[in-house]
Amino acid sequence: DAMRFKSFQCDARFWGKALQKYDGETLIVDRPCINSDYISTDACIEPHPRSSHVEITEVGIGYFIDGEYMSIHAAGPQAVDRFLKQLRDHANKLQWQHRSNFPFNKKIPASFYIAYLELFCIWWLLSTDPQRFAQKLLPIYIDNSNNLSWLVKETAPIPYLAILRPMHELMMLHRIRFVTVPC
Repeated sequence: DAMRFKSFQCDARFWGKALQKYDGETLIVDRPCINSDYISTDACIEPHPRSSHVEITEVGIGYFIDGEYMSIHAAGPQAVDRFLKQLRDHANKLQWQHRSNFPFNKKIPASFYIAYLELFCIWWLLSTDPQRFAQKLLPIYIDNSNNLSWLVKETAPIPYLAILRPMHELMMLHRIRFVTVPC
């Protein structure tokens, strides 16, 4: 019985709320594709995985889209603290509202892992200027097959839902969809 599994219950509650909020609205339609070959995102964390940011000596996120790039990176002593300061300094209102989902949050153990950091990078891209991507299919290349699957399926293991849910909410609100680019 699927109802006994906590992950199913969490997913059912999330999608129930989403369906209530967006009932009757189309989520997948033919849309113009962003004028770009593709979006590429990536993240780094060294050494990884770790449960405490004290041991992390390098961390960064970045993306390339339509000839533009963004990179936030810190290395050396207190790399995580300096990385988080850069995120706070560059965060817009929407990103700041979701600061509890920033990486390296001790309340979200998965936020110390590379998969979370890579998903966060995608969320950061979308949340920087959601209007830019509204009503579009976004061709995206990601080197993490789990993240790619989670984005396409719009679900993930519970530890990663903290970052996927605000991303999917943003995507539904602005009618943004990803299409994967083959390797």
